[in-house]
Amino acid sequence: MQRDMQTIFNEDQTMLADMLDAFMRERYTAEVRAEAVGSAEGYSAEIWQSLATELGILGAALPEEIGGLGGGVIEHLTVMMALGSVAAVEPYFETCVVAAGLLSRSQSPLAAELAGGIAAGKVRFATGAIPGMAWAANLMSQVQSSDQGRALSGSARMVSGIAPATHIMIAARDGDRPDGIVIAVLPVDASGLSVDRYGLLDGTCAADLRFDDVQLSDDAVIWSGTADAADLQMVSDEAMIALCGEAVGIMRRLIRDTVTYTQQRRQFGQSLDSFQVLQHRMADMFVALKQCEAITNRAAVRSSRGDAPDRATVAAAKSLVSARLREVAQQAVQVHGAIGMTDELIIGHLFRRATLIEIFGGSPDVFRGRYADEAIEKRRQNQSAEPATL
Repeated sequence: MQRDMQTIFNEDQTMLADMLDAFMRERYTAEVRAEAVGSAEGYSAEIWQSLATELGILGAALPEEIGGLGGGVIEHLTVMMALGSVAAVEPYFETCVVAAGLLSRSQSPLAAELAGGIAAGKVRFATGAIPGMAWAANLMSQVQSSDQGRALSGSARMVSGIAPATHIMIAARDGDRPDGIVIAVLPVDASGLSVDRYGLLDGTCAADLRFDDVQLSDDAVIWSGTADAADLQMVSDEAMIALCGEAVGIMRRLIRDTVTYTQQRRQFGQSLDSFQVLQHRMADMFVALKQCEAITNRAAVRSSRGDAPDRATVAAAKSLVSARLREVAQQAVQVHGAIGMTDELIIGHLFRRATLIEIFGGSPDVFRGRYADEAIEKRRQNQSAEPATL
């Protein structure tokens, strides 16, 4: 683990990070990843079960009474950095960050049961319409009450994590409330559910879903409220911080492999790392990494104090990290040349995953705009709180 990150980790979190790094280096080889991507399930069941039983980290942010570690955003950060360094395709983000984050904030008995299943490695989620990212206006499904109970109708696009999923978590409009939003869960084999799968750039699988009067159990609606509810915003911010952590893991691996390549590759009778122009490029990559580590740490620390996350800091982190991630990934590919985009090297896989992270939830410009909005609102609140002066 990089020493700089220890400034925000306690002793247990540092041990977790070191253990995960060692596990991924030893067990998540290029062959394991390739087999996972090429399988019908889209993930490595062996790796996933090892994360649950050997390491016990699938419940990193879940309560201890259901088999979790009782952690939070810092634990997610450590896991996502380790997964990012190997371009892992396992659905930790969808299942353990987004789905578990909402389940842990639900009072539904089904939510507690499913959360326990996540910690045990038996439940995996596909997630649609990730909360808090200008998603409410685009919801194309609705939960409506009737004499027969509640039913889900409509559609959802770009539902990620579908291949290995046992369950789907979907955000929908509440047919009983004009401004209401509900979060519902259903099994992937639910009657009336149609799934149109397709591959994504990074080798994972997503799907467009169609709900044809899908009947929901009494406790299948695990959350209801409005689009600006604090729970949704907190899960959204935790998700963005987790993605920033994954990006940091990707950048570390890109820089490490690029430096190694320039040390081994020779041209004009000397190694590439002796050329000043490449030294400058790698120095720029390292500076970009340190910027991203610093702002990700800041967002994580501010969100781990038990208070509501600082949304301006989270928006700033996602914007900066997305932009710097693109720069580092492009530089790594350019230094490697054409071989950098082949399947033989991890560089190409990391580059493709970096491209998806950059646009997840919106472009860097979208998050810059959100940062500006949050900063203006905070300034307005501070001014209104100041006593009037003569």
